[in-house]
Formats: sequence, C-alpha cells, structure tokens
Amino acid sequence: MSWIEVVDARGRVVARRTAEGVPCTLGSAPDNTLLIEGPDVAAYHARIDQEADGRLTVTVLGQSSGLHRPGAPERALSLALTPSAPVAVGGSIIRLVDEVTGAVAEGAHAPELSASRWRTFVARRPVQWGAAALLALCGAAIGYFTMPGTGRAANALAVAVALLLVECAWVGLWALAGRIRHGRARFGQHFVAATAIAIVGWGVAEVESWRQFLWPGATAFAIVLPAVTALVWALAILLHLRIMNRAHWHRHVRIAAGVGLAVFFLILAARDYRVPWSDEVEFSAVLKPAPAALVPARDPARFAASLEALRGKLDAEDEHQASAEK
Repeated sequence: MSWIEVVDARGRVVARRTAEGVPCTLGSAPDNTLLIEGPDVAAYHARIDQEADGRLTVTVLGQSSGLHRPGAPERALSLALTPSAPVAVGGSIIRLVDEVTGAVAEGAHAPELSASRWRTFVARRPVQWGAAALLALCGAAIGYFTMPGTGRAANALAVAVALLLVECAWVGLWALAGRIRHGRARFGQHFVAATAIAIVGWGVAEVESWRQFLWPGATAFAIVLPAVTALVWALAILLHLRIMNRAHWHRHVRIAAGVGLAVFFLILAARDYRVPWSDEVEFSAVLKPAPAALVPARDPARFAASLEALRGKLDAEDEHQASAEK
C-alpha cells in the first residue's frame, strides 16, 4: 500500500493518508484532507488526483503560490507525485512512500500551530488576557488623568469600558471575516495585535498633538508624523491579514500599503479643514494639566507662549460666534 505523507521543515511527518484515498485537498484551512501550516500555504492550496494510468498529480487551487520540487525555485501549476519526485508546498514536502516511515508527530494537526514566533506568542491565552487587561488599564489612566471633572473614578471606568467595546467590535469584524473565508476566527490573536497597534498609535498621536504647540513651524515634523501614523495603520492591516491567512504575503503587503497611502493623503487633505470646536478639543484633550517638569518642552517659555496664543484664539472664536448669534 502506498501512502501520501506531509513532512514539515523540521523533517517530521505531520500528516498522512493512503494513496487510494484520493482525490484529496491540502492547505492551511482545517477542513482540508491534509492540513499544512506555513507562511506561503493558502487556505486551499492544492488537490491531489489520480490519473487514468494510476499516477498521482498535484494541482494548485485558486490563487495559491504554486508548487515546486524541493530545492528547485521554478514554480508550476501541476506536478506529478511519485516516490522519486516529491512536491514542495511552502516549507513542507509532499511525498509518496510505499511503507510508513514513522508515527505522525503528536499535535501536528492542531490548528493554532505556527512556524512564526510572533503567531505562537499571540496565540497564548495568558498573552491575550494580558492584552485585555493592558487596554483596560490604559483606558482607565486616560479617563482618570486627562478628563476634566471631579468624578475621576467614573471617567476611568467609562473610558476603559468604551475602549474595550470599540476594540472588541473592530476585532470581531476581523474574526468574522476569518471564520467566513478561512474557517478560523482567531479572535484572541486579533485582539493582541489590535491592542499593540492601539498603544503605538496613541503614542504617535501624543507626539503629533504636542508638536502643534511646541514646534508649530516644524515642517519636517508635519510631514513625518502623518507618515508614521499611516505606517501604523498599514502595519495594523498587515498584522490582521497575516493572522487571518498565512498565505499571499505579497498581496497582503499591497493591501496594507494601499491603506497606508490612503490614510497619509487623507491626513494631509484634512489638515486645513477645521470646525469651530477643533481648537477646544485640542486645548482640553491635548494640553493636559501636568506639572511643568513633565511638559516635554525644550523651552518652557515657548510652551507658555503657545498656550497663551491658543487661549487668545479660543477667546476670539467665542466672540465671533457670539456676535454671529446676535
């Protein structure tokens, strides 16, 4: 009896079935006959068929990255599978053997296994619960230290809950798309990625907000910071796409780059668009009450001048609005 075996990059036999059981499919989706993990493996990568003369043929499905012989870079849409001619898919090898070469590695079919360290890290339950706790803590700190009013505890709770709900909604959309397209939601992994990106994005936004008052004429900052913001968005999209599907790296990069460019040009286009409450939002949410020693100013006098200028601008807008209402 002949067997079809899947051998991973470490030389372990991770899947096996009899050659008489064809046709069968292989890929990263859990409902494939042969489950294969790898960065270049599509959800439904290829199908193994038996020809009229008894030979086995491996044929690509959909938009997978193709097939090749081990050690040969040339890609093909269809390759014969024989004992002397195995087929490489991503980092794994599909081979035909006449005798079983050993037991299938224990746990090899677990859907959450991944060759990438960062995917293994975000798949851990303690990491996922830690991300939720960190997001709630950040929200509580924002509500407690930056929102005006006496009910600081209530503000902290409200912002923490709001951040968790918003992120759960964002992550839920990615998880639902992953479930529909690839059979796996991976909600927790998406949540860890979203939390990391949210914290990085918040830090970039803080730098941008302080720049408006500490270095108002810095043209380089005015270009670099929107570019960094766009890069954060592109990285967020790329991480979610890679969690949802490990194949199609180049397509994912193109999608993420497109989103990043769109965000960059939208920020530049919206920079001069202001509404009456814009400066008030900046004054209350950006120039937060803080000890002078903690203000990131190269020149405290310069910061004080910027603050006074903003106050004067707000007063002028209030007077203009009041006269318009009369």
